[in-house]
Amino acid sequence: MTADVPVQPGRGRARSPSNQPPCLGDVYAPAAKEVLERAGIPVLTNARVEEILVDASGAVSGVRLRDGRTLRSRSVVAAVPPSALRQLARREWEGLAPFSDLHRFKSVAYVAPYIWFDRKLTRKQFWARVWKEGDFNCDFYDLSNIQKGYRQRPSIITSNVIGSERIGDATDEEILAKTIDELADYLPEAKVAKVLHSRVHRIPMAIHAPEPGTESLRPGVETKVEGLFLAGDWIDTTFPSSMESAACAGWMAAEAVLAGAGRPRSLRRASPPPRGLVPWLKHSFPSVPLARAPKRLRDLLVEGPG
Repeated sequence: MTADVPVQPGRGRARSPSNQPPCLGDVYAPAAKEVLERAGIPVLTNARVEEILVDASGAVSGVRLRDGRTLRSRSVVAAVPPSALRQLARREWEGLAPFSDLHRFKSVAYVAPYIWFDRKLTRKQFWARVWKEGDFNCDFYDLSNIQKGYRQRPSIITSNVIGSERIGDATDEEILAKTIDELADYLPEAKVAKVLHSRVHRIPMAIHAPEPGTESLRPGVETKVEGLFLAGDWIDTTFPSSMESAACAGWMAAEAVLAGAGRPRSLRRASPPPRGLVPWLKHSFPSVPLARAPKRLRDLLVEGPG
């Protein structure tokens, strides 16, 4: 079960032009759908879940869709953000964790413009701006340098306007113009390159706001409701709220479902050794009294994420 995220009319995902590099959805979704369907698992799209169903004992028994269809299952994985889970939570779950704490997770909204250019602008996969007052974008990606087989094709640039409430009611045209201006700080040729296609995506809750106290609220994948499991970037995976955390939570939820069915299996891969700041801190401050540090920080410094 995935989130039914509201999108402004006319501003949803569009498939890429046939001769251009793909959107992120084109990169990952069709291949994943193909693998699942080859295994005999049906994939439903535009199938919003209206209700999580339970049996007389209170255990999960399936879901009811917006169109009235009922899907029966002994296990349900709710891969939705806290705001969506709060809407799906049954009244009898209100006093149970994590449902009682869902209102404390606030949203960080993103705007993500996608711009297809007529030429290659860079060989970099990713770069970030040094933020200054009035900026829109925080980081940029050239998807033509990320997707296998597209490195010789023209650039498709996407970026993140993080905390997009700050840009007010900026129109798509204003967002695209500002994005190209900021892109040109690093890639001046963006000013003269022709834009072949563009889209602006608005994501109301890209991640939860990591406000003080919310880290300890992040739940595990298992709940007190028999058969109901959680996934998503906000789950307690030891990673920050991110794509890596979302992927890890998915594997954790799958492991929990298999264990509950009496077929335990390890699916997660070990995280790579920590790089950058963490090993530098360990080397530079060997006498730091880690024993007095919070457990989460201690584990991070000693073992790295994951």
